[in-house]
Amino acid sequence: LHKAKGLEAPVVVLANPFKRVDLSSERIDSHIVRTGDRPVGYFSFSRESGFQNVKIAQPIGWDAHAAEEQKYLEAEKIRLLYVAATRARNLLVISTSAKDPAMTRNPWRELLENYALAQTESLSVPGPTDPRVALKEAPVNLQELAGLQQKLHAWAAAASSRGWSRATPSEIRVKKSWEDDSQIPDHGWEDAGDAGGRDADREVAAGFEVTTAGGTVRGGAQWGRLMHRTLEALVKGEADLEGIIAAEAEALQLHAGCLQEALQEVERFKETALWQEILLAGVNKHTELPFNFCIKQGHNHPVVVNGTIDLAYRGPGGWVIVDYKTDQVNDDETLRRLLHQYTPQLHTYIHAFNELTGETVTRGEIYFLTMKRSVQIF
Repeated sequence: LHKAKGLEAPVVVLANPFKRVDLSSERIDSHIVRTGDRPVGYFSFSRESGFQNVKIAQPIGWDAHAAEEQKYLEAEKIRLLYVAATRARNLLVISTSAKDPAMTRNPWRELLENYALAQTESLSVPGPTDPRVALKEAPVNLQELAGLQQKLHAWAAAASSRGWSRATPSEIRVKKSWEDDSQIPDHGWEDAGDAGGRDADREVAAGFEVTTAGGTVRGGAQWGRLMHRTLEALVKGEADLEGIIAAEAEALQLHAGCLQEALQEVERFKETALWQEILLAGVNKHTELPFNFCIKQGHNHPVVVNGTIDLAYRGPGGWVIVDYKTDQVNDDETLRRLLHQYTPQLHTYIHAFNELTGETVTRGEIYFLTMKRSVQIF
C-alpha cells in the first residue's frame, strides 16, 4: 500500500480477506517517541517458546510505551485504508470470505462496515470449474446475443464513468465571495510602510519578480513555498531557522540571496499584532494542517476536497485561521482583486476545520507578507 500512494487504476481489487494484521499490544516489540528534536526508541525482547513468545527483557514503563505505539499503529492503519480506498478511478472491489462472516480476519473490515459502502452492490465469485467437463454445444440466438452485447456495453459505460472526483479549496465556494467593492475595508494604504512602494519591475535578491494572474510574486511559486516553510518553522519554534531557510531555498533552486530576503520577512512578521497573538496561543497552534472532506449534495457524484491550512491557533475569542499570501500588493485595486480570488478559499479552510475538529472558528484572516498585515475576512 505504501508503494501505491499517488497511483490510480480504473479498477482496484482489495484482495486477501484473511490477512488482518494483529496490532494488539502483546505483539508490539518497539516504540519510537516521535516528538521533540530527536526520536527516542524503546524496545522489548522476547523468545519463542512453542507457539508463544516469552518476554525476556523490557524497559521500565513498557506497558505505557506499548499502548502509545498501538495508538500510532492504529492511526497508520486508518491512513493506509484511506490510500487503499482511493486508488480506484472507476470501480473498487473489496473482498470478503464466507468462512469469516464476522470479518475478524479481514484487513478491509472498517471499509465494509461503513454505512455508505454497506449500500453498494455485492458481487458473487463463481466456484472453480472442472476443465475435464466437455462444453455442450448449443444453438446461438442472435437476438439474445445482441441484447447481451447491449447490456455489456451499458455496464462498461457506467463502470467507466468516474464515481468521485477531487477538488482543491480554490475550486470550492463554501460561501460567496465579496461582490461589492465597498465592502473592502479601508486598511490605511498610505501608512503601509515600504510594502506599498516596492517597484514591481525591479530585480530582488530572490530572483526576478514574476507576474501572475493574482499579482506579482517574488520568485514565483518557489518563493511562496519557501515563505510557507519559513513561517511554519518560525511558529513551531524550530531550531536553526536560518539553516532551515537555506536548505529549503537550495532544494527549491532559488537564488542564494533569497536567504536574507526571507529573514527580513521574518523580522517584519514579528512586528505584527498577529505574531503577538500567536505567541500568546502557547501550544494551541497548528501549522500546515492537511485536511480532506467530502461534498455530496448538489453534485452528480461525491467530490473529495483536500488542501492544507497554513495556520490555526486559539486566540482570545476562539480559533483563528490564517492563510499566508506572498502576492505583491501595490494598490487598492490589486487588493480587491486578490480578496475576490482568495476569500472563497479561506471559507473552505474554515468549513474544513469546523467539520473535522468539531471546534468553531471565530475569525479568518488572509495575511499578505508584502503589506505586513492581515485582512480579516470572517
